[in-house]
Amino acid sequence: MSFKSLFVSAAGAALMFGAAAVAQPAEYQMQQPGAAAETPQFTDAQIEAYANAVTRVSEITSEWLPRMDAAENDQARMEIQQEMQEPLVAAVEAEGLSAQEYNEITFAAQNDPALAQRISALLE
Repeated sequence: MSFKSLFVSAAGAALMFGAAAVAQPAEYQMQQPGAAAETPQFTDAQIEAYANAVTRVSEITSEWLPRMDAAENDQARMEIQQEMQEPLVAAVEAEGLSAQEYNEITFAAQNDPALAQRISALLE
């Protein structure tokens, strides 16, 4: 699976961690014109843990997609998403990251091509 596919899946899964967990940190919110947006610095260990978590989150998401697609209505899809929370969070935490850290890296990589490339290199 390509980095783009994994990353899209990861970002989608990040949204499933809940509104509080994925609310964009202040550093990613709209910047004033002329203000430089700074990407937080992440350690190599955090990026490696993130890449491992992205792979696992993608696998879990793929496993659950047929259930989501087969859901009869939006309420059923929401219930499935809620059920999926536990294995997603467990997969991220098993790699040594919190859901918040995972989401912060996801948002940062969407805005920082160099960070996205670091992650991509680990996913290849």
